[in-house]
Amino acid sequence: KQWYQRRVAITAGGSCASVTEGLCGVWNGNIADDLFKDSPNDNAEKFKDYDESCPPPPAPYDPCDNIGPLRKAKALAICQKLTEPPFSACNNVVPVGDTNGGFINTCMTEICQCHLDKSCACPEFDMYAEECINSGVDLSYWRDSVDFCPYTCPKGEVYLAEGPVPTPTCLDKNPSKTGTARGCFCPQGHFLQDDQCVEADQCKCLHEGIFYNNGDEIRDEGDCQVCTCGDAGIMSCLEMTCPELNCDGDELISYKDDECCPYCQRDWVEAVNPKTDLKEGQSVVLTCLIHAANVDRKKINWYKDGKRLREDISRDRLSFDLLSLSLSFFFLFFFFFLIIASGISRY
Repeated sequence: KQWYQRRVAITAGGSCASVTEGLCGVWNGNIADDLFKDSPNDNAEKFKDYDESCPPPPAPYDPCDNIGPLRKAKALAICQKLTEPPFSACNNVVPVGDTNGGFINTCMTEICQCHLDKSCACPEFDMYAEECINSGVDLSYWRDSVDFCPYTCPKGEVYLAEGPVPTPTCLDKNPSKTGTARGCFCPQGHFLQDDQCVEADQCKCLHEGIFYNNGDEIRDEGDCQVCTCGDAGIMSCLEMTCPELNCDGDELISYKDDECCPYCQRDWVEAVNPKTDLKEGQSVVLTCLIHAANVDRKKINWYKDGKRLREDISRDRLSFDLLSLSLSFFFLFFFFFLIIASGISRY
């Protein structure tokens, strides 16, 4: 078992405070004195104790040992690019290591695992460049000097050493800049949309959670507006113009919740009659019901035979109780009954 590649965690109770030692540290509340020479490796080396039950670990696996000395030398030659310009300007600031450790060793491991594919060294070169940049040595454009590590940006994007973070998008063309980063970005004057860089006049408009293309027209009945998607993804809106109504005398000017313009409504009053057969002398309730949903109930007046009714009404409903019904009167009832809605208005 390659136990040296695994981690071991030990959980101890509070009664162990100030009495631990060795790899566990001294647990005195000061984490600065838990490691010998402030190094995990030096700490482990100091307290190692091998016996027949705990033999020394084997040497770490090195893929370069399996490819032969000539191929190993080629791997070293590739990785020694770290000691040449432009990397050499940083060697005194960030050590590159050698075949036994550091960036050179890690680079060789990658190259040997990739069967001497040079491009496998590029991530290690980039990590070294990042360390140098953080240490004050600018190696942002190191790829210009390494022909086997070209910039590989998606189509339409360009490499920037100090690209803006966050990146400008069609929805936010001038975001508040929080920092910079190396990587692929949209060229100046282009904006990110659907993972592609587009010019401003190709930006889509976002309206109520839906994207629209440049030139699309949207009728927003709820807000009585006609909106048009213009350049740069900017939506411009104008008030909707409604046609003039000329309703007949038996029609009401009415509105619908999901439509801006009013309309002429017919059949806005319904006689709700019993569905059962009626007989002479039977008591029955006759009801008139208004269906104009947006008619102001306070402006509705009910009349019968020219006289205004004030009882048995609920503004939009009239119930009339007839006792000892005469069939001839039932059929004539609604011919003599007049309903007038005055001062109609929208809520």
